[in-house]
This record gives sequence, C-alpha cells and structure tokens, in this order.
Amino acid sequence: MDIFARVPTRLPIMVLADWLAALPANLAQTGITLYPGAPPRSIRRFEGQLHLRLPEDFRLFYSWCDGFESTTDWFRMVPLDEIMTHPGNYQPPRRFTIAECLLYCDTWEVELLNAPSAYRILNTYRGQQVVLTTSLASFLQHFLRGGVYAANGLYAWAERLLAGG
Repeated sequence: MDIFARVPTRLPIMVLADWLAALPANLAQTGITLYPGAPPRSIRRFEGQLHLRLPEDFRLFYSWCDGFESTTDWFRMVPLDEIMTHPGNYQPPRRFTIAECLLYCDTWEVELLNAPSAYRILNTYRGQQVVLTTSLASFLQHFLRGGVYAANGLYAWAERLLAGG
C-alpha cells in the first residue's frame, strides 16, 4: 500500500502532521533513518543565526525530525546544525540547502519569499535552475515515491517541469 498516494500537493499543517505520523510505521519500505526532532531552542537558534523565520511546515518537519538519511540514492534531508555550520549551505539573505544526495553531489534548496510562510524549493538540473514546488509535503512525496532517479523521482519531476509539464 502506498501511504503517500493521496497526499495533495498543498497540505494544511494538520494534514502534514498526520502524514508525518504515518511515516515511522513504513520506514522499512522507505529505507529511511529519521534523526531525532530538533528542540524548539535549536529551531530558534537556527532562525536567529540566519536572520529568518522558517515556514510553519518546515518548523513542524524539523521539530518532528531534524532531517533524515535514506539508503535510496544516498539522499538526506539536511539537519539544521549542518546548515548553520557549513557556509556553503546558506546563501544570504534567505536561501539554504535542505536536501542533498551522494555527499553533496547535488542539492535542493529552499528560498524564502517575502510573504509569511511563502517559499519555493529549487534544484539546478541540467544546468538550469528549476522551481520544483512551493510545498515541503510535495517535495517529500516525490522523493518517497521515486527517490532521486526513478520515473516518479526528483530528477524526472525536474525534467517534466523543464519540458513545460
């Protein structure tokens, strides 16, 4: 059973919370190891050091798990401390790396926009910057369905968007 089959692209915070709660029961099929959640003080320190406020769905995600690693394509959602301690992970004023694969051979970034909780998730694919989504849930759903390389994965998604679809 695909627990992510009916996840809409834009999720209210409570639906995202329910979806995240379903993930631990299905970790064996995903190859994911969750990192412990970031305590509120770590999230505040991150926001203070980078002079920004995380969107609510990112705050929920990082409080639930401070990133994760997956055996699928050596993909990781980057922990907050790693974003802060590696200068290459942050591009002022409001852009930072949230995911990487193959030990930073490729990265996905979030760019915070001027409206509260507004952002976009980007990747450079085939030399072009592609805006993948404005939803963390949609990003995670694509990874969980197809990893990085499979037909429903992150690269195929970028390819479709570049082709106009």
